[in-house]
Amino acid sequence: MVMKYIFTNGHILDGTKDMKVLDGHSVLVEDDKITGIVKGNTVPDGFKEINLEGKYLMPGLINMHVHLAGNGKPQKKQRDNEKTVKLLMGTALSRAVTYKVVKDFAKTELMSGVTTIRTVGGLADFDTRVRDDIRNGKADGPRILAANEGISV
Repeated sequence: MVMKYIFTNGHILDGTKDMKVLDGHSVLVEDDKITGIVKGNTVPDGFKEINLEGKYLMPGLINMHVHLAGNGKPQKKQRDNEKTVKLLMGTALSRAVTYKVVKDFAKTELMSGVTTIRTVGGLADFDTRVRDDIRNGKADGPRILAANEGISV
């Protein structure tokens, strides 16, 4: 069964080069694909309306350089990565806690509007495990193109 939605009453950012806010338009979606941006708020037959109530709607962002084992914030001082990895991966408990943190960072990306990430080096097989958990509906997060561990620095 084809799922059809129309997003109405929002401010639309269409993702074009000279992106300007489109007001007075609606977005049509069929089976998770945008099929049109139309003038007005008329709901076509067979479509379920999602009223944005003045919120913004934009295409998903893509982050092409992600280390899920880090939060992305700049560090005040250089850290000893080898020592940090040994601490994080040293016991079954620390690995489990670290995996949860990595999974939470993936969800944070999604909640920030990022719908696809490319990981470029992480811990063990955590990137692919998180990717698989998301694919299998066990976790919320973006689409992940996973690299797992880095080859060199």
